[in-house]
Amino acid sequence: MRESRLLKWRRLDNSAKIFPVISNKKFSSVFRISATLKEKIQPEILQHAVEVVLNYFISYKVKLKKGFFWYYLEHNPKNPIVEKENNYPCKYIEPVSNHDYLFKVTYYENKINLDMFHSLTDGNGATEFLRAILYRYLELAHPNQFPEKELNITENVDRKNTEDSYLKNYQKHLPRNRDDKKAYILKGEKLPLYAIGVTHDEIELKPVIKLCRKKGITLTEYFTAMIIYGIYHGNYKKHKGKKRIKICIPVNLKKYFYSTTTSNFFSYITVSIDMRKEKSFEEILEIVKEEFQKKLQKEEILKTMSQNVSLGVNFFVKIIPLILKNILIKLSYIEIRKYTTTTFSNIGKISVLPEYRPYIENFSILLAPEKAEKIKCSLCSYEDSLVFTFTSILADQEIEEKFLSPLKKEKIKIKTETNGVYHGKKERQYPLIGDRKKDNITIKILLGLSLLAIFTCVLIDFLTKPPFHWSILSIIGILYTWVTTLYSIKKNVNIASHVMLQTICTSLLLVIIDYTIGYRNWSITWGIPVIVTVANVTLTCLFIVMRKKYIKYIIYHLIILVVSMIPVILLFMGKLTSTIPTVISSITTIVALTLIICFVGKEMKTEIVRRFHI
Repeated sequence: MRESRLLKWRRLDNSAKIFPVISNKKFSSVFRISATLKEKIQPEILQHAVEVVLNYFISYKVKLKKGFFWYYLEHNPKNPIVEKENNYPCKYIEPVSNHDYLFKVTYYENKINLDMFHSLTDGNGATEFLRAILYRYLELAHPNQFPEKELNITENVDRKNTEDSYLKNYQKHLPRNRDDKKAYILKGEKLPLYAIGVTHDEIELKPVIKLCRKKGITLTEYFTAMIIYGIYHGNYKKHKGKKRIKICIPVNLKKYFYSTTTSNFFSYITVSIDMRKEKSFEEILEIVKEEFQKKLQKEEILKTMSQNVSLGVNFFVKIIPLILKNILIKLSYIEIRKYTTTTFSNIGKISVLPEYRPYIENFSILLAPEKAEKIKCSLCSYEDSLVFTFTSILADQEIEEKFLSPLKKEKIKIKTETNGVYHGKKERQYPLIGDRKKDNITIKILLGLSLLAIFTCVLIDFLTKPPFHWSILSIIGILYTWVTTLYSIKKNVNIASHVMLQTICTSLLLVIIDYTIGYRNWSITWGIPVIVTVANVTLTCLFIVMRKKYIKYIIYHLIILVVSMIPVILLFMGKLTSTIPTVISSITTIVALTLIICFVGKEMKTEIVRRFHI
């Protein structure tokens, strides 16, 4: 297929510019659209389907690059990696994990997931992409049922895909919409280890539509009122909230302005309601209806859109170097997040061609929660059902439970499913990422073993009376292990790479210090063996707690195991004044290597071949 020069690189659309700046492992700016089929997914066919379809969606065949003034998108010649789902949804997409792509396709049992970084497209673009993947997957999986189809990419399609519709419809001199009142921020205990809880409510479509018609409202208005009702009774009332509950509603601008782009083209409205005085559900519904009628006017939407575009086209903003833009935009966004309680996105009805419908059970959409918006809400419909989804970092489900009260009062059928975070059991649509009770028990056991190790080291040091108190290094090493592990988990960084880098750097630093203050041999006799032992114990603990996801750490652990050979080599060379530390470090190395070979030996071999092409 011939590639257009236009696609070698391109600018981010106006809305997309902010996401690379504000996104990190704590705030991913990733959303997910999933399709549940009526049959188990075949990974090889799915991989092939994604590769084929991506050639038709050239605007997504890109990687993110850093320029002097802005980030930009560059053509990506590699193929994306399709993997089995092994993490929470909507997590930050590590570039190296998917050949630098800004989306990730995963599968689990009967479900196909498309996690999409918001710089690439919005919910409408992602829906088109997933639908194309589904079509091609089903055609390949059932060749007798579907005739082979081939599409051609043209210059016109390329331009359509990359158009910045914001600039096309921007009007410079419109007055600004102002909202200077901060929002109520949800409170409560958070889930551990930055887990994400998911709750899907599958609801009968026809009774809800009938109910909305009777009340003279839209589905989005009705569910917005339900969210406010759930927040008030499940969180606001309990924590004695005083600020307004504000719901941010993304708006598909293609309904108001002509556009064929597959990049971002959305704006938003904010529904604001003062709940200091308790209101009935009907009263909330009436206020929400008025807010929608007032704010869903084309002129009002154009004001909000133009206000957002004005910053990106401002000459003085353009000439600020990216390194300074990053700081300024991050500081601004910290303030902006104080003006929204949660976001609710309704992408509407997902349509599928008739011949594919018998194979598809349902769709769902998920948004990434974060520190300010601790829950996020989303809705889509397919055939005869609605799927409303909560994604949350709160430890309780009180909002989710109160949210359903108006529907239960109307005796509408609801089927609820979670991703197992709250109940600690495997669910049909999700793998069990972690068992919170087991994790807590494991942490307590490891803490006890750490205290025992500290006591043992101090005791041996006291009894043997060595010239250098090596137990101090051991205590520092054990404390370092805990600080590094807890920090890495909290920040969601790659723990193994963190440990590997610090193992090498700290070992070199100790040798330099030893030589600087007058070489006494303690750095290679005690320092390096202790550091190696601590690193192996840290990653062995990580292996025990996160065995299912450990394969992404394996390369770093193998490098540490190679470094672990240094004390042994020095011992045979007669360079060490004591053998005890090296013997201990050798034992931990052997134990770590044995565990890896026994439990993930095949996966380790596959990963080495994939990384190094042996």
